[in-house]
Amino acid sequence: LRRRAGIEASSPTCMLSFLHSADWQIGKPYARVKDPDKRARLRQVRLEVIAGIGRHAQDRQAAFLVVAGDLFDSPTPSGSDVSAVCQAIGNLGFPVLVIPGNHDHGAPGSVWHTPYFQAEQGRRAANLQVLLEATPIELERVVVLPCPLLRRTDASDPCGWLNGLNWTELPKNKPRLVLAHGSVHGFGATDLDAAGEPDDDNPGDASNRLRLDGAWLEHVDYVALG
Repeated sequence: LRRRAGIEASSPTCMLSFLHSADWQIGKPYARVKDPDKRARLRQVRLEVIAGIGRHAQDRQAAFLVVAGDLFDSPTPSGSDVSAVCQAIGNLGFPVLVIPGNHDHGAPGSVWHTPYFQAEQGRRAANLQVLLEATPIELERVVVLPCPLLRRTDASDPCGWLNGLNWTELPKNKPRLVLAHGSVHGFGATDLDAAGEPDDDNPGDASNRLRLDGAWLEHVDYVALG
């Protein structure tokens, strides 16, 4: 990650390696797959991929991993999926930053607020940080600007809060990373998810529409989308 123009690219604070991922959708039911053994295997493979992501991050000497929404396929995943995800993330051994997407939105009652998830996170995945507020998060080497989805569909721009941010209050010597989940344009038809229901990731209307033409783009170094 290179800093904005006007900052010395050779400075040690200007270079940062991280891994950007999204849409793991752990717990996806694969309802259209009739064989229950195949459904179970497909669900298991999604969990196994987390270790592969970790190996890739380590090979690239990534400082951290971001998951730009939809870590889970549902805002109310099973307890077994919560435990398995926390264990897999904890095994990575480096920081993992997550925002909720439309599938696992951050409304009250969703997984992120449950005592069970919070207990499993504390016990198995101390390296996991879930960002539920649209506010700057200053880490050792980067400033993260999370744009979490706090409901499944929202007519407002998840990145809209960045338009009112006072950029002079942020550290000048750290890269700025926007983390967001949504659609960058509308579609003419509604996609279907594996359960045969409409998928709100890219609806035909303007729900969860990311406006990526704001003046805030001039103040950031990387936009990680899901």
